[in-house]
Amino acid sequence: MSIAARTGRFTYFDGSTELEGFLAVPTEPSKAARPVVLVIHAWAGQDDFARAKAHMLAELGYLGVAIDVYGTGRRGSTQEECSKLMTPWLENRAALRTRLLAGVAAAKTIEGGDPERLGVIGFCFGGLCALDLARANAPGLRAAVAFHGLFNPPNIGSQPSIKSKVLALHGYDDPMCDPQAMRGFADEMRPRTPIGSWWPTGRPGTPLQIRRRTITRMACFTEKSSQHERSPQCGGCSRKRFDRRGNCAIHTVGSSIGGRFG
Repeated sequence: MSIAARTGRFTYFDGSTELEGFLAVPTEPSKAARPVVLVIHAWAGQDDFARAKAHMLAELGYLGVAIDVYGTGRRGSTQEECSKLMTPWLENRAALRTRLLAGVAAAKTIEGGDPERLGVIGFCFGGLCALDLARANAPGLRAAVAFHGLFNPPNIGSQPSIKSKVLALHGYDDPMCDPQAMRGFADEMRPRTPIGSWWPTGRPGTPLQIRRRTITRMACFTEKSSQHERSPQCGGCSRKRFDRRGNCAIHTVGSSIGGRFG
């Protein structure tokens, strides 16, 4: 069963910086508070793709919240513009953590949501952000899923054990993160994440195996946009069957945060 959803935009702040959120809410009434799943955009900024994922989550019975890293109206339309927007945040991961936690704080105040049952999914740059929220032990976070994310660690000092479950979906041949980066990420996560978390494994020339689940060799299997689709330098190969596999993985969030599905 699919649940109808209503949507709307809202404003929240990180200090004095105005940010634009997008909320998708099931229209079906619920006596119980619903789990909340944040969606974090790729390097272009919050776009139709991120908002569509929030809407999809609402149709599954969650509150879907697409948050904003860059600020209201700050979006990229070319690879050069996207890189210019993203790079400062990659270079200042402490500031990025603060910005992301502002999104979490806003999501926790949404009427009808359960502030102690949060999940997060992110794509490309947003995948890195989802992992950083897990690293930060964001309040109420129970699961984080990174789709073709970036794996470089934040390097902001000693980090505690991660309380939420972590799922990384990644292509072995993704040029944005080579096998050495994947190995480094797995080494970082192994001692820090709870049992049930999944890290990327695989071998050259074969599809990536995520703990026995085949996804794809390349990166952007979930995102269809002018910045990604069939872009070799980004590892782009958007295909419907890979998108379906990625959407199935979102169910991992539901099982970890006690959600419901249609």
